[in-house]
Amino acid sequence: MFSRLLGVLIIALSFSRVFAGTKFNGVNIAGFDFGCDGDGFCPKGGATPPLLSKNGRNTDISHYLFYSDGPGQMHHFSQKHGMNVFRLPVGWQFLVNHKVGGPLDPTNAGLYDDLVQACLKVGAYCMIDIHNYARWDGKIIGQGGATDEQFASLWWHLGKKYKNEPRIMMGLMNEPHDVDMDRWTMTVQKAVTAIRKAGARSQLILLPGNHYSSARDFHKNCAPELSRVKDIDGTVNKLIFDVHKYYDDGRGHCRTDLIDDVYRPLVTYLRKNRRKAFVSETGGGSSYAKCIPNVCRGLKYLHQNADVFLGITGWSAGAFSSKSYDLTLTPEGSAKVGWTDQKILTECFVPMWKTVSARPRAGRRAAELDAAIEADNDEILAPREAIADPDADADLEVAGMDEVEEIEFEA
Repeated sequence: MFSRLLGVLIIALSFSRVFAGTKFNGVNIAGFDFGCDGDGFCPKGGATPPLLSKNGRNTDISHYLFYSDGPGQMHHFSQKHGMNVFRLPVGWQFLVNHKVGGPLDPTNAGLYDDLVQACLKVGAYCMIDIHNYARWDGKIIGQGGATDEQFASLWWHLGKKYKNEPRIMMGLMNEPHDVDMDRWTMTVQKAVTAIRKAGARSQLILLPGNHYSSARDFHKNCAPELSRVKDIDGTVNKLIFDVHKYYDDGRGHCRTDLIDDVYRPLVTYLRKNRRKAFVSETGGGSSYAKCIPNVCRGLKYLHQNADVFLGITGWSAGAFSSKSYDLTLTPEGSAKVGWTDQKILTECFVPMWKTVSARPRAGRRAAELDAAIEADNDEILAPREAIADPDADADLEVAGMDEVEEIEFEA
């Protein structure tokens, strides 16, 4: 009897350990966002596509540099480490060739799509991230700068383009700052509604808050306002809070207080309000060796609280130097000669997930991954208040929906 009970106990403990990790784990593949600054200026020619070539495109884009193998990195990360999500930052101006409110530029958006398709090809989830800090050329969207409708137009076109790709995630905006949160919430609502009205009904959408999306005090300064944003069917289960937090301060010092002072209050809020968050940027600096233990502890805490943290993407690989950038996760080498990973990735980002998680890995066939993720959705993303027909355009009193319905986006 004792041996049988012991066996049951071991199985139960093993089961709880296996399913403790976040559902998604990966890194950023940066480059298309290069040149964009914190005021939302993204000058022409500033992007550095993380691609080795133009992929046969016969276009006049010789002013861009092509030297980093983003597709090769994603293949390496997915095959060797089982990473199943990649965040793909890009400047708004790049996608529309600097025509605010305009359609996607065939050349530039096509080039970005090369990276998206490479991500999808490895079987991973792929997060579109507009890296403009809630701004267009120095002015805040909906608050004196580009209009809500112009921003919603961008997301309508992206939603239309990727509506049939269930493994696309929509990261509405990177690190808004110094915005009026009540007004910003209206902007976010219109973007969410535009995506859904473009036909992209199944994809997760990440909602960004103020203060550079900082996880610190997000539960007080951003979450209450963003909680008013609703999906087109009135639910919130596919609307995920987008938060960032780093362990180094950029001056060679390492933060040690992130769990108790930052993450624990957020966990309490998320559980109480039955919401989820995605840490789409975090790191500690590969050159800051003393930060690595703190980064490991922080990531372990996130994975241990996977009931509210849906995923993590470390910052950053892609077009960043593997040697001279403090926060680099770019591996050294190439697909031809082999890759050597950064110490912080092999000691923190990978083992903290593998130790506690048996989530679907991108190395599996895409169909298997989709099926496994869908099987989890009832538990992980279950709507809290279902409506009779989730596909119907219900007459909902949600700010921003009627306005988006009336917008005629440029094809």
